[in-house]
Amino acid sequence: MEQDILASINDILASTKEWEWVNVLALGVAILALVFAVWALILAMGSHQAAQHAKKAVTFDERFSVYKDAENFLKDWHRRGRPDLDDGLPSLIAAWSRSQFLFPETVSDYLKTVWDDAIAADNARNIMDGFAEGDDEKAAKIDAKLTKKHVENYDRLRKAFMPHIKVV
Repeated sequence: MEQDILASINDILASTKEWEWVNVLALGVAILALVFAVWALILAMGSHQAAQHAKKAVTFDERFSVYKDAENFLKDWHRRGRPDLDDGLPSLIAAWSRSQFLFPETVSDYLKTVWDDAIAADNARNIMDGFAEGDDEKAAKIDAKLTKKHVENYDRLRKAFMPHIKVV
């Protein structure tokens, strides 16, 4: 009977040593898993930041493209002395369309005003050039007023866009 008790105690001690080894191994695996999880989290955070920077860059490029289309339209109007409804206006209309998704309503409204005023100025020019019926004096005042409003100073363009073109 003593031998049975001693054998049982030896079995318990042997299993305890084996159990400690398994616990150490399990702890090591858990620590290794934790290290990999932290590494994956750091990698994911870096990827997220890179994606945010890429999104900001794309947004800036799209917004700046709208701005440049409007600026080019106004510069061409200034250079020619009248708005270019054949080539320039379609670019301005496309810029207005894109602006509705990229900017607050104030910018889209500004571009729509430029669009409407360009058509009015061109109509006034056509009257002044004899291509349409109308009062030459009134047409000259309209043309001068609209040209001065949009072309002589690009401050209105910059004021409409600048608060929104910077992507922070």
